[in-house]
Amino acid sequence: MRYSYGCSLGAGLSQWEPPYLAGECSTDNGMAFIFDKFISAKKDDQIPFARLSYITGDPLESLSRSLMIKTCGERCQEAFLCNYFFMDVLLINEDQSPLSLTLFQGIDKNKKLKQSVWTGREKTDHNFESGGKILSNLGIEELWNKMVGKVRPSWGGYRSKEKDKLFVSTPNIMISVLSPSDCMRNSDFEYFDLDRLEHILDFEEIPFKRARSIPEIQKSIKIISGQTSRLKDLDSVVEKGFEDPGDNFLR
Repeated sequence: MRYSYGCSLGAGLSQWEPPYLAGECSTDNGMAFIFDKFISAKKDDQIPFARLSYITGDPLESLSRSLMIKTCGERCQEAFLCNYFFMDVLLINEDQSPLSLTLFQGIDKNKKLKQSVWTGREKTDHNFESGGKILSNLGIEELWNKMVGKVRPSWGGYRSKEKDKLFVSTPNIMISVLSPSDCMRNSDFEYFDLDRLEHILDFEEIPFKRARSIPEIQKSIKIISGQTSRLKDLDSVVEKGFEDPGDNFLR
């Protein structure tokens, strides 16, 4: 089942998909099923997961790699360097506000590798290695290890021992699993997520084409929602978020 809340993340990207709802994924959902298990296990924590998201862009290079699995669970022997990669963790703070941690990799307009760790719309001083340790502190080190090839079969792996470029098994994909927590119905979470990943791509100078205009994003979320009571609120969220992100995006 796809969910109608918490779906603003990455809405301007061509890979955008609405999230699955935790507790309703099956083994047929591959990576989403594993995300589901971690979210469900953390639901009673002091700061539980609101959503786990995995996004990969267009493939730029490929290489042969054994013991790989696609995000759907199928075995494969090829990995891809994509123009961008996101692992995004959304948490529910004690005051019910959103917190996020985003591990990002991209290839910029000068063909330079960019790797960074973000909280909200702010870039931190952490690298992938320390970002992975933060994920470990959150209790999801196993997920990251499967993404970078420390655990096989894996969803990805570095090109070399220097851990320079992360290759993935599945390009052009977005997998997102959302907590059933009632706080996800709060429009603050939609404000927080809207254009957040696109901002990172712009900041890191990663070439990409926005897949949807603001009206198209409004229409898409409305179709997903299918709930007329939300349509006016969603218009407000999208318009305000894009018109003045400095005032409307939560940090």
